[in-house]
Amino acid sequence: MSGLPYREEQPAVLLRIALGSTILLCLGLAIALPLAAAARGAFVAVAVLEAGLLALLWSYRVEVSREALHVRFGPGLLGRSYPLARVREAAVARTLSAGLRVRMKTVTWSAKPGGAVELLLDDGWRVRIGSEKPERLLAAIEAARALIGR
Repeated sequence: MSGLPYREEQPAVLLRIALGSTILLCLGLAIALPLAAAARGAFVAVAVLEAGLLALLWSYRVEVSREALHVRFGPGLLGRSYPLARVREAAVARTLSAGLRVRMKTVTWSAKPGGAVELLLDDGWRVRIGSEKPERLLAAIEAARALIGR
C-alpha cells in the first residue's frame, strides 16, 4: 500500500496574480477615471466578482484514496472526484495552462502549467491533473488501482 493515501496541495499563484491584478486594475480605474456612477459601479462589480473567484481558486489540492482521485480548488466548492475503477490508463503528461479547462472530451485541472498525470476514463474522456510531482501522483494512482484490481 505504498504511496496511499496521497495528498498534494499547491498555492494557485498564477491564478492569484491574474485575478489580483484584475481586481487592482478595476478598482484603480473606478477611482482614477472621471466616470459616471453607473460606470464606476460596473468596475467595482467586476472587482467584487473577481474577488469571489480569487477565494474559490486560492489553492489547489489533489488526493488519492483507495477508491478515487479527488481534485479541488480553494475551500472545495470547485472540485471533482474520479473513481479509480473508471480509469483505463494513466500516464505522466504536461499541462499548458492553469485553472480548470474543458475542451473536446478533455478536462484539465491545474494550479500552474507543467507536470501532470493524464487519465483515460472508460467513457473516452481524458482528465489531466496538474502536479508538482507527477511521478509520485502516478505511482499513488497505480497503487490504488492495483488494490481494486484495475
